[in-house]
Amino acid sequence: MGPQWIEKSDVIFKLYNKAGFSWGRDDDFNITILKYNKTCEGSNGINYQSPGRALRNNRKLQKKLQKVERLRSRTKTDDSVDMETKIKIEEFLQEAVNRLLVADDCTFTQIPQEQLDGLREDFHIEVINCLQKKGKQFWKDDIDPSDEVGVLTEFIGCGYDDTNPIDFVFKWLWYDFESGDNDGSMYGFWDAFKNGSDGIMITGKLEKVIENYAKKKKIDEKVKFEKRVRKISYGNAQNEKYGVRVLTKDCHVYKAQRVISTVSSGVYNRNLIKFSPSLKYNDNDNNPMKVKQYLKIFYKFDDKFWEDVANQTHYIYTVPSEDPTGVSMNWMNLDVEGLYSGSNILLLTLTEQEFTEIFGRGYKIKKLNDEILRSLLDPLRNIFGNKFTEPTKIVHNKYHSQKDFGYGAYSSWDKGYTPYDYYHFWGGYDIGDYIESCDHNGCDKNDKWVLYLSGSAMCLDFHETTHGAWHGGEITAKLMLESMGYDIGIGKYGNPCYA
Repeated sequence: MGPQWIEKSDVIFKLYNKAGFSWGRDDDFNITILKYNKTCEGSNGINYQSPGRALRNNRKLQKKLQKVERLRSRTKTDDSVDMETKIKIEEFLQEAVNRLLVADDCTFTQIPQEQLDGLREDFHIEVINCLQKKGKQFWKDDIDPSDEVGVLTEFIGCGYDDTNPIDFVFKWLWYDFESGDNDGSMYGFWDAFKNGSDGIMITGKLEKVIENYAKKKKIDEKVKFEKRVRKISYGNAQNEKYGVRVLTKDCHVYKAQRVISTVSSGVYNRNLIKFSPSLKYNDNDNNPMKVKQYLKIFYKFDDKFWEDVANQTHYIYTVPSEDPTGVSMNWMNLDVEGLYSGSNILLLTLTEQEFTEIFGRGYKIKKLNDEILRSLLDPLRNIFGNKFTEPTKIVHNKYHSQKDFGYGAYSSWDKGYTPYDYYHFWGGYDIGDYIESCDHNGCDKNDKWVLYLSGSAMCLDFHETTHGAWHGGEITAKLMLESMGYDIGIGKYGNPCYA
């Protein structure tokens, strides 16, 4: 739904571009950060024309100021207090008043671009580079998962301040936005912007590209839709020609010598397919790739009320000055040149932590509550005040409710698992570096690899990307043909998923 991110070197992009479909450039560093006072949420908003104006009529603030004033009056008339002490008390009370006024200042602060660029560069040098070194050390030393504290703690150890709103935005941009969660394993950490922030965004028709490819290769006639798999049996006798059977929901049985499963990792996480015999290495104990929520909410407005502040900005971040949160923070401006110019659309993204905070775990209702969806706009209401207009249409994806995706969007590497666990579950794609032949899922009782767990999650170096899915299927097909006696000549260095 909506725009999709792909790599320019991606074979999918080449097919997409060859078909003549439109695309635009997406710069994750083309951002505007607006800090606001979270205590002002639910107020009548700010007068956008007058930054710096405090809501002094706020009842709670008035009560606090009245208490301070009463204390000030008592101190002045108290003869038992000497003059020097009275002066110190007066200075203290005045400072308290100033703090109250600042805390209740319902204005927003826009971080200057030059300052933002410097802070981001510092964050990359100090925090991200530190994490990169730790990540490499994990793979080099095969760190025991029981000793792992997780990515979030490692971020803090590398200098990340989770109370600093700017740090919070950068951490979310570098990690949460990519992995779909605020925490995870260092085995799954990478510098999302190692090669820069300028990416490619296609504006739809991705499904059409795949369909055209299938038609050109004449494989579209063999594709059967609406055939949800219930069970895969792969442990039959060696002398049987077709050692694998696939049972679908409509009770149809398909027989084959080999089977490649490219379902979402979430399907394994939820045990939605039964295997016979059971997988040698089960999902709970061995599969680090756990499905996450990634909710995209599209808000369409009558006008572009954010134009004066962030006209061609790709991303608008609205972050509280205190206790920063990812809820209602990342707004992608789709109304920019090269994407959906003139659309008046903002796209809000919620990852696992924010989704769970709002809806709870295991939430599977397809249509999300409209009142909740509109409440997520509160930061924009408060920042833009009387310039803000209510959305005319709200649309969101529904991965959280879709069984075929395992009730989630895509997976990332959870804490508590090693590379050995990864290859035990997904198969011998490491070409012998971690596990021995058939010391993994998918081999029958005669040690013949007949069931291949493939897809985007098994492509280690590009997991859960479109090109990762492509290369994952490619390497799986080659290994399958090799196991059937074909001389493919595949080697470790010819495997883009395991460089």
